[in-house]
Amino acid sequence: MAPQIRRLEVAGADTVVLTAGVVERLTGRYTVDIGRGTTVTRIPLETFDRRLVAAGLALHLQEFAGEAALVLRRDDGSEVTSAATGFTAPAVADRLPPGAVRDIVAGPMKLRAVIAGPPKRRRVQLLTVRDKNSKAVVRIELDAPAGSGATDALGGTVLTVSPVKGYERDGTRVLGLLSRLPGVAPVAAPDPEPAIKPPAALIERSTPAPQAVADVVSGYLAEMCANIPGLIDDIDTEFLHDYRVAVRRTRSTLKLSRPVLDPATVRHWEAEGKRLGDLTTPLRDLDVHLLGLPTMRGWLVSADPADLAPFEAHLRRRRATAHRELVRALGTRRSQEFLTDWTGELVETAGELSRITADELSRGCISRAHRRVVKLGSAIKADSPHEGLHTLRKRCKELRYALEMFTALHDPTTTGKAIADLKRLQDCLGRFQDAEVQQHAVRTFADEMAAGSAPASALLAMGELVTHLETDQAAARTDLGDAFARFVRPSSTARLQALGTEGSR
Repeated sequence: MAPQIRRLEVAGADTVVLTAGVVERLTGRYTVDIGRGTTVTRIPLETFDRRLVAAGLALHLQEFAGEAALVLRRDDGSEVTSAATGFTAPAVADRLPPGAVRDIVAGPMKLRAVIAGPPKRRRVQLLTVRDKNSKAVVRIELDAPAGSGATDALGGTVLTVSPVKGYERDGTRVLGLLSRLPGVAPVAAPDPEPAIKPPAALIERSTPAPQAVADVVSGYLAEMCANIPGLIDDIDTEFLHDYRVAVRRTRSTLKLSRPVLDPATVRHWEAEGKRLGDLTTPLRDLDVHLLGLPTMRGWLVSADPADLAPFEAHLRRRRATAHRELVRALGTRRSQEFLTDWTGELVETAGELSRITADELSRGCISRAHRRVVKLGSAIKADSPHEGLHTLRKRCKELRYALEMFTALHDPTTTGKAIADLKRLQDCLGRFQDAEVQQHAVRTFADEMAAGSAPASALLAMGELVTHLETDQAAARTDLGDAFARFVRPSSTARLQALGTEGSR
């Protein structure tokens, strides 16, 4: 087992004075060798939603003497380093330099890119602690801001105490001695919350329903605004995904809240939300195809995975065009108006409907949405048209949003289990629709490529993809019966009926 590493932060410390204080504190039990100090530049790297810090990791790019390295620190203080000459951010995981750092962060990062923070110069000095036999037992790294000022974006002065393997007791002793220095405290755990987080809606059961809807929608608008810069800069595909989710939730919230809102106001903003959703669909569809290519290559039996290279090139050209078109569309006055705080209109135009409470609206929405899902799902048979399954998927989404819209008003355990029950059904319906959409898209792309004299090997490989998608869609159709049966089983039904019971508990 690796020795435990500990880190201490020292407030407002002068490095010369601090070094002298460390030496003085340890003298008597130990001797201290003071190594030569070096100045390095460190650039913090983190995803937009701070996935690394949530996983107990801190990543930065360190530059020294013309060399660059990715340095990853774990919660226990241990570090992993990979060479990073020529590396630039933002970068998704597969664009990070190969090595141990990428292997560790790829899981937490998923589809997100790390973004560079402001570069900071740090002064690093190594102190070697020796026992009475002159044996090196502990190493102390003194890491401080270079230049004037006691703190910067990477924090103040930090002492990292690392015992040599086999000398953990000395490490504990040294840590205890240094903890008595003035202004010393353990390094606080970083806040895992995203740097930009939409405001939470503070809703109570008695809140007038229109005001509650306005508060919820206001949070979604803030989320859209937070994601637009990353979407425009094309940092990673999740900015567009999260933007679309916020748009979709806005539309669903307005639709579910029709009983308490002015019809004309709702129609206008629902239409604007649909327009934005439609504008973002082409780019998102292309992202889905490109993200799925590694899996698609694994489907091929007759064709070679390399045969899909022309297909990938075609998708990337189409995507570049779609991204430019979307950026232009989002920059129009009409699109910008959707991001303004128009939610006050929902309250102002509600009139007498304001007497309905958030609790009554929430329960009514859940009850109606649940009944629709059960009715539609019960009517679907083995020979039902595909349109019925697509409609059921939409109704499931509405029920999901009804459950999530006012989560603060209901028991979180009951709501969580109800959402989990629904998610199984949604996953099955999603597989069915995704397979159908992808079949149509691959056929369309094949026609486009054939017109451009694409190689026959690429077109044959794409035909094999369509065959696999047909098989996958048929399997999802077969699985639907079991998924729906689980959803309407007594325990699931009882949970949703309890959440949808009209009136306050």
